[in-house]
Amino acid sequence: MNILILGATGFIGSVVAARLATDGHAVTGLGRNPVRARLRQPAINWRRADLSRMTKPEDWEDLLKDQHVVVNCAGALQDGLSDDLAATQARPVTWLADVAGLLGWRSPLRSTAMTVMSEGVKSAKGESGLAATSAAATLAANPSGVQDLWFARLYLLKPLVISGLSAFWLLSGLIPLLVVPKASAHFLPFMPEAGATALTLVTCLIDIALGAAVLVRPLARRALLGMLAVSLAYLTGGTLLEPALWLDPLGPLVKVLPSILLTLTALATLDER
Repeated sequence: MNILILGATGFIGSVVAARLATDGHAVTGLGRNPVRARLRQPAINWRRADLSRMTKPEDWEDLLKDQHVVVNCAGALQDGLSDDLAATQARPVTWLADVAGLLGWRSPLRSTAMTVMSEGVKSAKGESGLAATSAAATLAANPSGVQDLWFARLYLLKPLVISGLSAFWLLSGLIPLLVVPKASAHFLPFMPEAGATALTLVTCLIDIALGAAVLVRPLARRALLGMLAVSLAYLTGGTLLEPALWLDPLGPLVKVLPSILLTLTALATLDER
């Protein structure tokens, strides 16, 4: 059959799409960002669409043409930059992780997810004769490996890494603005006072921009790459212009090194699907 799957790039939709394609059906997948999905599942005909904007019958005419079945796997657990619960399914309850959801992060601790988990899994034997197994039995049948433990621990650290990097870069940009003459004094041996002040202001604004951008999920990768580039530029410039900073008791250049390692860690754990 010709089958159209809504939300085919999602957690459930991607599995449903793969299974139906394996069973020999002509599957068309619908999602907001099908480019990466096409690389993972090239056998599926991917179409780009945003369900929250498809409110008129004519928006569906081309997609539904020649389709025998439509499978709806679209959904969201929290309002965010790309999810609108009012346009898909439910009204959210606000919580700390929900704030991260508004910035595009898919935290597993969002209030709606925690509510669903607290209700447990209920199952009644029907015609299929199938019943849900307990959590203990499921975990016993699929024991965690070292990779699972790494993932679980890093996932808990992920928000701390991102927020820590944001705070570091925001403070790096804001604090010098309180004492611009003192901060620009490092550049005075190499340029006039006006140029030193201008360079100080520019670097402060760059630091603030990167610290703010890394908090927004769609901008996070570019912000992290920018942090790496700027950090390397600071290290190179500081080494060439004022190498004595490496021996400074406060370690202004030495402290950049762990910042780079933390940024690489954030990049390595950024993907959520």
